[in-house]
Amino acid sequence: MNINKVNDFIKAIGLFLLANLTGILFLTGITVVVYGFYQISTMVGTFSLGVAIILVSLILAKERG
Repeated sequence: MNINKVNDFIKAIGLFLLANLTGILFLTGITVVVYGFYQISTMVGTFSLGVAIILVSLILAKERG
């Protein structure tokens, strides 16, 4: 097994995560907020999950053009 290929693979993963850091942090934040709403009530959590999905889809639609 060539260790250089493993190192290149790990480097590629790191660069991908670094390039998408804003998106990863955004999705993590939405996850924490939705989880907090689920702690209040299941109905409130479900509503907040729907709002979060709509928010993410609007952001993705705007990026596509």
